[in-house]
Amino acid sequence: MVHLFLTVGGANITLLAEDLVHNGRVHSIRWVSDTCPAFLSSGPNGFMILTQLADDVPSSDELGSVESLSTFLLPRGRQRWATAAILLPPCLFVGDRSGSVHAFLLDDDQDMVEPFRTFHAIHGCNGVTDMKHTEDTLVTSGRDGRILLFSVKNQELRFLRTFWSNFVVWNTTQQRAVLTVDCGGGHRSWDFATTASLEGIFVCLKMGKIMLHRSSLKDTLRNSCIRAYIVTAGEDNIITVSQVTRSSESEELLNHRLWSLDKGCQRHFKAFPAKDPLARYMDVCIWEEEPLEFRIATVASDTYLRVFGYSWKEDITLLVSIAVGEHCLFKVLRTELVTRPKSSLLLTGGNDGMLRFWQLRGADEKDEGRTECRLLDTFRRHQSGINALDILVHDNIFTVVSGGDDNSLIVTNSVITEEGAVSELDGMTVANAHDAQITGALFLDAQGKWLMSVGIDQRLRTWHRSSSSVQEHCSRISCVPDLAALTCWKKPDGDILVAIAGEGLEITLHENILAAELATTAGQFIA
Repeated sequence: MVHLFLTVGGANITLLAEDLVHNGRVHSIRWVSDTCPAFLSSGPNGFMILTQLADDVPSSDELGSVESLSTFLLPRGRQRWATAAILLPPCLFVGDRSGSVHAFLLDDDQDMVEPFRTFHAIHGCNGVTDMKHTEDTLVTSGRDGRILLFSVKNQELRFLRTFWSNFVVWNTTQQRAVLTVDCGGGHRSWDFATTASLEGIFVCLKMGKIMLHRSSLKDTLRNSCIRAYIVTAGEDNIITVSQVTRSSESEELLNHRLWSLDKGCQRHFKAFPAKDPLARYMDVCIWEEEPLEFRIATVASDTYLRVFGYSWKEDITLLVSIAVGEHCLFKVLRTELVTRPKSSLLLTGGNDGMLRFWQLRGADEKDEGRTECRLLDTFRRHQSGINALDILVHDNIFTVVSGGDDNSLIVTNSVITEEGAVSELDGMTVANAHDAQITGALFLDAQGKWLMSVGIDQRLRTWHRSSSSVQEHCSRISCVPDLAALTCWKKPDGDILVAIAGEGLEITLHENILAAELATTAGQFIA
């Protein structure tokens, strides 16, 4: 016998309906939907009945009625009853006492519905404790101390990932953890709430005591990234993500191989399509075209410039693929074209020493979803390969600095005419800026007065640019051999952190870039 009660204000309890749904013991009852009042009851021999409360509201002297919608059957086992359930039409998801997760399809034509997908004992042998859902994701917890994420798409259930002994608040849009608390696992009783001041409060029972954890979520909810990270990749096909802290050490956070798949957990990584297996992507740049929609430009050793589209909810799609000359491409750079709506300016440099300007125009309704990339102009910059490239836009003037295999550093000013042609205004060349190939160059300020370059000679040089010349300001020796990359970011106080990478990673702090002297005050090296 199943009884339904109505509570008003938590004080008055009224018997609303009662019904004999099983011939025998009722092991459990679970409320599975709030939109259409329905509950799932478990009886003997694995039989489960989905029951809905009738729409008519009974009077004070009469009892309401319930309607049985479907009958389900759990697979054979020792403990065949539901411990958690959720209704997401047209599917019903059930977790049982044996730790399995089942997916049923609602079918009015069948007297007995069996699961179309089952994850046997995925939560161990002690049972599933709870089920929640958000959009296309099903979240389950069990007495094994794990939190599991499943993908629910096209009436299919796929296991995504596992959280072990930690309580995790997960941002499904950004695919990252907002809050992590070591509580011992999801099998214990717990609850979580947020306050108006964006403070997260987590409470759970542990060893007979109430555990309370408070944490501010203001920064994590409002900002997509509140910490500084450095991502490095090399010829060993390993990506390393390091966190930059105020201490003298850097913490390695993530280390995994490119293009690999963990088939055991069905964990999928995004991989770029490449028809030529011998082609290597030499450089990549990414920008946000629309909210949560990105564009990725790449250049490769097969001379192709490719532009991909990517969003959080869709796979990577190839939008543009252009063969550029007959030489390997090394660098690609992107900046916005303010004078042309939905357009970007791409710069590419390759082994032929040519600098190419491209106009990338986004798709609109007239283009029927097509993205166009048009070559604007080509300039000879270096005798051979261009290894370093950076661009600065000021008053519609494009200032470009490049460094190459000929050891020279070149700075040019250009404008784009109304006809779409690139007109070069002036340029300055520093011959033999390094004693070996230049592998990195960039602007340090918005006016383009300060530049920095690195080379195979393990020199980190700072340059001051005036209206008539580029003069070396200072130089220091780096302990990183085979320098191949240079990047920087500015702190709110005006100081600049510079990271250089080769056979190791070095970070230096440069104080007060606008002062008369630019001094390097601190540095750290990671082998």
